[in-house]
Amino acid sequence: MIRGLESLAAMRYPGRGIILGREAGGRNPVVVYFITGRSPSSQARKLVWEGETLWTRPTDEATLQKGQVDLLIYPAVVMTGSGLAVSNGIQTADIAGSLQKGPTPGKTAPEGLKAWSFEPDSPIFTPRISGWLGRDGRGGLHIIKRKTDGSEERLVYYLPPFQKGRGFLLTTYAGKDRRLVPSFGGRPKRICLSRACSAKDQAEAVYRALEPPRGKKDFRVAVACLILDPDQNKVKDIHIINRIERTGTDHGQRKRG
Repeated sequence: MIRGLESLAAMRYPGRGIILGREAGGRNPVVVYFITGRSPSSQARKLVWEGETLWTRPTDEATLQKGQVDLLIYPAVVMTGSGLAVSNGIQTADIAGSLQKGPTPGKTAPEGLKAWSFEPDSPIFTPRISGWLGRDGRGGLHIIKRKTDGSEERLVYYLPPFQKGRGFLLTTYAGKDRRLVPSFGGRPKRICLSRACSAKDQAEAVYRALEPPRGKKDFRVAVACLILDPDQNKVKDIHIINRIERTGTDHGQRKRG
């Protein structure tokens, strides 16, 4: 399973997060996307795999409408013939479109991210975090966040072909549960991916790392793990955990290719 999640477990409120990596026992890339939320509208969601896309979907439409719906409902992961795009917003589709036009050159972000800025959810201004994997095994992580003077800061972390068993974690927030939560800072956190683990094992590891301290509110919303087949460029194994569906037993959505 995923190890080295101490940095994530230490975050009281990480917001949304992306993990990109590669299995220790093989060539298969691993992608994890998770959501935590403090507001009722953020909590009123789940993750659903439809076709070749992982969507956020409402669990309570009336509660969801009390928030900024365009920031809450979006394609979190999109598979294309040229690779995979993942993000915490509707920019995912634009990243996917860029991948279909060809590999991202050098240490740059996909063209589809140029039109986007941080989210307009004043006064927090949530960063937009994104990731991508090409069929060549290369990828990257990207964050757009608001600086104290109101301008934007864009950081791209170019990930060469992953070493076996290595992964990288990027979250929207630094992990403090404050009214104005600070944005993620520094480089993506390194983590380890154990040998021959299923998508369910990986998702469960992240879900446990997000568990709140005893007596504290549970901010978890959902976790999804996808294991990819690099030869056929498709999802080999997927497991989704939606907290609203858990009643002491596992009701995660799972598919094996």
